[in-house]
Amino acid sequence: MNKPADIYLDRSRKTLLDLIAQLLQFSEAVIYLEGPAGSGRTTLLELARRNFTQLEDSGDELQVIDDADELNPAELLHRIEHSSNCRFLLSGLPGSSRLLRELLSSNTPALERLSIAPFTRPDAEYFLVNHCPAVPKRHRQAILNRERLYPQQLIQATYLQELSQRGFTHRCSRLSALAAIIISSLIWVAVTRELVFQPNHDKGIIDDGITDITRTRVPEPQPVGDVQSEDVLARAIETAPAITRPEPPRAEDSSPALAPMSETEAAPKPAGPVFSPPKPAPPIALAETALMARQPNHVTIQLMQASDPDNITKLRNRHNLDPTFVYLRQVGQQRLYCLLLGDYPSMEAAATALRSLSQELRDLGPWRRTFAAVQDEISARSH
Repeated sequence: MNKPADIYLDRSRKTLLDLIAQLLQFSEAVIYLEGPAGSGRTTLLELARRNFTQLEDSGDELQVIDDADELNPAELLHRIEHSSNCRFLLSGLPGSSRLLRELLSSNTPALERLSIAPFTRPDAEYFLVNHCPAVPKRHRQAILNRERLYPQQLIQATYLQELSQRGFTHRCSRLSALAAIIISSLIWVAVTRELVFQPNHDKGIIDDGITDITRTRVPEPQPVGDVQSEDVLARAIETAPAITRPEPPRAEDSSPALAPMSETEAAPKPAGPVFSPPKPAPPIALAETALMARQPNHVTIQLMQASDPDNITKLRNRHNLDPTFVYLRQVGQQRLYCLLLGDYPSMEAAATALRSLSQELRDLGPWRRTFAAVQDEISARSH
């Protein structure tokens, strides 16, 4: 739970807390606070409970029940009817108080329904600037245009943006490293080719720096009997070795000989299938089958929902979450993947586990759900 000093309360939430305090002080009504997941219901309940404990001459006990819509309505009604000197402050999803209102009799206190409004756009922008300062302005505007303006939903959107940005940065670094390797290879090939394939010098020009020309002394003609001197000179020239200049080594001699390729070998072969490593997340169908086998009265914690299942996998791997369950929700035309954590025998055990989560996970706005509610949602979607 965040500290009171760290919680941003806009005008509507301050008014809502003042109204809850007045109802607890001057009325016996059952207060039911409605708001979607991520609207900050748990935070408002905690602040209202702290304000109630500071009231003077308050002999009544306050029972705060978060996610009351996940409880059995008959059990909740029994607790309200058989609790003396006890006040009730409940919370649930929008519209969940209607069934409880219908079950309440004339002998029980009235039910007062309150709703949590989303932030106005200026309040939402102020919230993001102060609670998520690392988010760039262009991303902040995109989040404000796309998301519902509730506190935990805004924080979750910034977290998903951070995960996507990390993946993009990692891909860019890998591409940069690959480009550096390719450029280095091209430079090496160019230098090697320049050294191996040097152009031959013109045969009619001898460079001053070339000193490897073989010089052979032509023997002087010796007098031989009555043979004419011209014949002796011609014979000496014919027998003298020629002045030769070594040629530079050919490129073909420096490279290993290649075996001739057949027509079948010369044709490019199709690349074999590339097998990517299996994702750690199980298929949605198998995960939903595992969810349907859970005890309906047991409780789990919904951590987050995202349109990209890779964000679910990144969050689970980053925090080593286990056991987890993933199922698919259809909200209008949008497909959302929901991540559930744990299997707990009661709401109290789930609340203890929720409080033990890291601050980063609690900032996502997790909330408790019964497996029965999840199973009903999966069954309704399949039909």
